[in-house]
Amino acid sequence: MRINEKIIPGVLIGLIFTLPLFAQKRDKKILSLKTIVEREYVRDAVSGTWQLSAIMDYNYNAGGNLASLVKYDAAANDSISRVDYTYTSAGLLNDYVVSLWNIDSWSPDTKYSYTYTASGKAGQRILRWNGEAWAASRLDTLFQYDLNDLLIRSENFRWKDNGWQPDHTIFYENSPTGKLSLKYSTNSAGEYLSQIFYLYDSYDRLAEMYAQFYREGRWENG
Repeated sequence: MRINEKIIPGVLIGLIFTLPLFAQKRDKKILSLKTIVEREYVRDAVSGTWQLSAIMDYNYNAGGNLASLVKYDAAANDSISRVDYTYTSAGLLNDYVVSLWNIDSWSPDTKYSYTYTASGKAGQRILRWNGEAWAASRLDTLFQYDLNDLLIRSENFRWKDNGWQPDHTIFYENSPTGKLSLKYSTNSAGEYLSQIFYLYDSYDRLAEMYAQFYREGRWENG
């Protein structure tokens, strides 16, 4: 029996590790430089101990931007998902593609594409892979920033009854140093859905994050 409480510490490393380029299991000896590894733990309700459940490997391009993120199942020693990122000539995120591991190969699932204005990110479109091509889904997002160009709100709209209808809104709170400290969401009626807290170490690096969900009038650990 497990309770749904997670802790995700971030660890900065500078060593050479093996990375599956085609989602092979982690014991395949393909060398790649790792810069960040996240380990996800789930607390066992019986023993009270934290047990490793997943590992996330991050890889960066020559410009220092995140190029890919691969998540592994720690118990099964196999791949779960992969995210690949592309950028504009100005270094802005152009899109990222989420793929799922299916037996022995990656299967594309979802693509998130972004548009920009002179003041920054303006919209997001979610595309789904239909087996042959990327098809537009029925969800769009508009972003709002503060005077320091920090994201503070994203409004999500869903196509319904021949028009765009409000679906849910995500709010972002930032620390005095500009780091994301809290992200929470509400539905179209303004009712809480979920929230994620972000904690940082003395060097202002992400050290821990945990999620809660609003159920029956109270917050529960995710």
